[in-house]
Amino acid sequence: MASANTEYWIVATSEKASGSRDGTYSLMKSKLQQAKIIDDIAVSNLNTFSIYFQAIHTPVSLSDKCLLQVFDVPSKLKFGRLDDLVALLDDVQKYENLIEQTCHRLEKMGLEVDPSAEFKIIWQRNTLSADEYLKKFVWDEAKYAATRLLRQNVELIVNSVVKLDDEIRVKASQFQELKNQLAALSKGANLGMANRDLVDVLTPDVVGNGNGFVYSEKLNTVICIVPRSDSPNFERDYWRLNEFVVPTSLVKYEIPKDTTSNRTEDVAVYSVTLFRKNVNQFKDACRQQKIVVRDNFTFDPNAFTEKAGRKAKLEAEKMQQEATLSRICVAAFSECFVSLVHMKAANVYIEGLLRYGTDTKVNSYVLQLPAKVKEQKLRDIILEIMGTKNIMGKDYFINDKQTDDETLYPYIQLSLTPFVQFQQK
Repeated sequence: MASANTEYWIVATSEKASGSRDGTYSLMKSKLQQAKIIDDIAVSNLNTFSIYFQAIHTPVSLSDKCLLQVFDVPSKLKFGRLDDLVALLDDVQKYENLIEQTCHRLEKMGLEVDPSAEFKIIWQRNTLSADEYLKKFVWDEAKYAATRLLRQNVELIVNSVVKLDDEIRVKASQFQELKNQLAALSKGANLGMANRDLVDVLTPDVVGNGNGFVYSEKLNTVICIVPRSDSPNFERDYWRLNEFVVPTSLVKYEIPKDTTSNRTEDVAVYSVTLFRKNVNQFKDACRQQKIVVRDNFTFDPNAFTEKAGRKAKLEAEKMQQEATLSRICVAAFSECFVSLVHMKAANVYIEGLLRYGTDTKVNSYVLQLPAKVKEQKLRDIILEIMGTKNIMGKDYFINDKQTDDETLYPYIQLSLTPFVQFQQK
């Protein structure tokens, strides 16, 4: 499987410029071996699959070397008038960028949901890595019939990707909404006791029978958050803070350490009952002693159970949607990547017609670049083989050393980076 940021080059030129496809392949392979950019080591006996070509090639590769393989582009696609191809090429290049961005977004989304997700390509009932698919690529005649106009096929490709992207965005939005609901239920879990949702703190197990809470027209029970070092003084003098505090109404609650959030907070929690009309006066008196009074909490033994039930239900739904979204992202990436490679092939085909005319074949190859490859050295070899006899003029381009614009090479070159995120092994 290609690792993050592994780059591929798709290079192509006319048969008139470089000779036969097989001859050019052998020459390029030999030049790359001489330059020690690839080694003559067969990593598999994979055939080149093509409905247009029958030649068999063995890919040459080494982990720190460059892989070279024939890239089978259709030789005959319907395109209408030749002057329509200029506009079509512009559209194809725009669609390429859109589809590649979609692939990378699906990759990122899938890994955010499941960091161990593996992105494979499903092709003809086979499960392939991205580089295996590139080696075996053939135009999907069943989906994109050669009898159909190329523009129609191009629009079919991009429209299917846009539709797929829209569907994934809806699923992702639903998943995010679910996460937001869970976050709202857990809001304040890492806050101090003065700001936490007391439903999570004063649970039925902590409160017991709830006799310490009194709610009536005249009376109200408030929660006091007291620094533990001041607890003895508060327990002794709480009734002195306001004359309308109910004597002996103080109740201390033992809060389990695992429910006091991730913060280390040395406080004690009490309930005090007093007359409703004097709550604000009591709060002011407590504030002067750095005691926080929570008067917005009403103990309900069912509230914790209901909240825990809602949270458990949302957690289960989140796990289900997470698994579903992960599968969808992986499947969508496969479809999107296949569309991207088809769009690259369409690009090569169109540019080949515009550069070399309709009466010559175009030879195409894909190179997988290792991270440490010297790109200029590789470009020089490609230029030597593919730049001669080019109708656009070799010298015009070779003298322009200040630009890396792909469109200025005397041969066709496209770049492809399947993955941009680091995936767990």
